[in-house]
Amino acid sequence: MANGQQRPAVAFDGTNNLVVWADTRAGSDIYGARLSPSGASLDGTGFVISAAPGAQREPAVAFDGTGFFVAWADGRSGSRIYGARVTTGGVVRDPQGIRLSSDFGTPVQESSITRAEPAVAFDGSNHLVVWTAFTFSGEAPEGTIFARHVTKEAVPLGAADFRLTRTINQYDPDVAADGTNFFVVYADTRGAS
Repeated sequence: MANGQQRPAVAFDGTNNLVVWADTRAGSDIYGARLSPSGASLDGTGFVISAAPGAQREPAVAFDGTGFFVAWADGRSGSRIYGARVTTGGVVRDPQGIRLSSDFGTPVQESSITRAEPAVAFDGSNHLVVWTAFTFSGEAPEGTIFARHVTKEAVPLGAADFRLTRTINQYDPDVAADGTNFFVVYADTRGAS
């Protein structure tokens, strides 16, 4: 393909894999393709998961026992985290995407936030989507990890996302579930040069 594919992620449904990636063939969109265990594509060069205005990037995917949930950083109206359900048959159930991140403070404060690096896991009941919220102090980005629980029906829980770290300079989170609890890891550069 004469376009760029970046930041792939994959989940397995027990039969096939769903690979998702950021794709520049028609802008900066999120694409997916189902792959058999042998690596054969069931969807050719892929299907669109999100082609909203603005850039969509950095997808993450998890399987919830019946379908997939894809989360990504979305630039359609500022910097937000969005998600969509995808069936095991490759049908995007939420073609407009569902906004997962809530606003932060005033419109001026919100305009200074860049949300990036989402990751997602499923615990048997709900998904946990985690991401980095960057603000900028002078020239350097300062990252903090935020999260939101999301039901299998793609409904964000709680009035707002919640902060997982209380200091700055955390980034690049990942998350796993053991069936009862989630475990979140992230890079931390407090005190590092």
